[in-house]
Amino acid sequence: DASGRYGGSFLWGNTYWVGSATLCMQTSHSDSRPPPFLLGFYILRTHILLDKHITPQMRSQLMGICLPLSCNSQDVNHVIELSAREAKLHSQRSVDVVTVKSPHNKYIMSEDPIFVIIMVSSSIIAIFLIAGTALDIYRQRKIAKRANFTYDNYTFVFSKSAHRSINAVAVPVKMSRENNNGGHPSNESATDGSDPTTESNSVTSDETVIKTGLFSEILLSFSIRRNLKTICDQSVGADTIPTVHGLRAISMAWVILGHTCIVAFKYSDNMSYRGVVEREFLFQTINNGAFSVDTFFFISGLLVSFLYFRTT
Repeated sequence: DASGRYGGSFLWGNTYWVGSATLCMQTSHSDSRPPPFLLGFYILRTHILLDKHITPQMRSQLMGICLPLSCNSQDVNHVIELSAREAKLHSQRSVDVVTVKSPHNKYIMSEDPIFVIIMVSSSIIAIFLIAGTALDIYRQRKIAKRANFTYDNYTFVFSKSAHRSINAVAVPVKMSRENNNGGHPSNESATDGSDPTTESNSVTSDETVIKTGLFSEILLSFSIRRNLKTICDQSVGADTIPTVHGLRAISMAWVILGHTCIVAFKYSDNMSYRGVVEREFLFQTINNGAFSVDTFFFISGLLVSFLYFRTT
């Protein structure tokens, strides 16, 4: 039962007759009636060609066979030839073994260069995520501890996040206009009768502004807190086209749905069923999934044109 076998629906079935490698290993280490030899699970790719009157197309199948561990690749080829010869169907079919994956050549994940590259890249990204998030939290706490000062001609407001229980009190402070006119008093007055307030009179303290270098900006771009806050922000600017976001969301869902269904058909029990459902009306949403990519091109052109005409 561990070995894969033809289970019907050759023309409309899947291409995986792999059986069960777990059952093969359990049989080899059975406590009740262990076999007199160790077992190994072999995976082979075969090309099966039936009679041309049945189908002219050659079918590629993946097969799993539970054999004695002492067998090599040539022994697996002999087993397949003997199986086809005993069935006496050489005139109606031909079976060719293309490749054999032997349990003697065990796959060690840590020695796979692709796995090493993925792990190193993931580790570097994880370090940047942790460092960027830590730097972002540190900056926010540092800003929260600083005092914010606001100066103008009339008010002096002092507020501090550490004293949130104390209400901010506005204290009027009269400032001389001579400081804003090169030492000469100004006789100008506002149109509403109040004293004028110029841009030079209003000064905002830069204590809350922390200068960051290029490396700090790169780290902050990996901040999980900042990125989540930006992604989850539902506010839309007045100078944008809100409907574009809806088109983008629909197109993204369309792309995911199309790729999911196409990949699922490859591993389904009835891969040829796709040719039937493609003729159904509802399946056209998946069959015409390429239009979702065209929607992204349309959105890109729309935004470029919108920005161009807005600035000219």
